[in-house]
Amino acid sequence: MKLNHIIIGAGRSGTTSLVEYLKQHHEINFSSIKEVTYFSVDDHYKRGEDYLHSFFNTNKRVNATSDTYLLMSKEAPKRIAEYNSDIKIAVILREPSARTYSNYHFSVNHGYIDKSVSLIESEKNEAKYLRENNIIDQNNYGNFEGSLYHKHLSYWLKYFKREQLFICTTNELKSNPANLFK
Repeated sequence: MKLNHIIIGAGRSGTTSLVEYLKQHHEINFSSIKEVTYFSVDDHYKRGEDYLHSFFNTNKRVNATSDTYLLMSKEAPKRIAEYNSDIKIAVILREPSARTYSNYHFSVNHGYIDKSVSLIESEKNEAKYLRENNIIDQNNYGNFEGSLYHKHLSYWLKYFKREQLFICTTNELKSNPANLFK
């Protein structure tokens, strides 16, 4: 079994919906959990490929998973390229200000950011988390940074050809999913 498709969509952009649509296709073997954070979380990566493969029950033409930590990760593109340089990558993006606002509320609701800290104040605190090498904190505190799509995708393009990336938007998924999946 070799993973040959991965979704690296920005958090709060519709990754869950995209995964649920794709799971319905009979030729797609999705991981048993929505997000296998193997390539993005150092502790998981150190467990080796057997750990990654343990989340798959069968082997089909398309073996896929998703991980919203990947888009911002500096380590993941290289790790994935070493694992499978021909992998297909899907990216789902949401209008940046809506994604930023949604991520902020997610972070407040899950206790990462104190509810007394405003969205604007949270931006001032991002820098310290971005300096650390903890992708989980970077994603959960990086409300503004996570929406800098050009920056993140430019980094991915150092490891993968543009043709390997399929980029879609939350609006496309909502307004016409059938057309998107063609």
